[in-house]
Amino acid sequence: MDLALGNHSTNMTSAEAQKRLLALLTAAAFIADQVRALSHARIEDDDAAPELRSALEKLTAAQVTDSVNRALEANPSLLDEETSAEFMEIFGGGQFVEGRYVPLRNERVREALRLRG
Repeated sequence: MDLALGNHSTNMTSAEAQKRLLALLTAAAFIADQVRALSHARIEDDDAAPELRSALEKLTAAQVTDSVNRALEANPSLLDEETSAEFMEIFGGGQFVEGRYVPLRNERVREALRLRG
């Protein structure tokens, strides 16, 4: 992940960056869920697991959670209604409820992205 992030640079607006960060977090939760589903399988060549764990660790940093919270609180339209509901279900936050923003909790993000069941 460091190599992929370090070698390419592109310009984008902060709104686009926020949308991409949210999409990345949603995709990471899906990937972690799939890995957990396979956790009891006997995989003969588990070479990629350390890199995947490292990438998921970076996504669970408190700074990432804080950035996502700031983005969603400032601009709730970054997520459509369906994705917002998925965030609430997966991460326990990231959505306005009765006019108040319910923040993502880093512990819940870490739990959702854990690799072992």
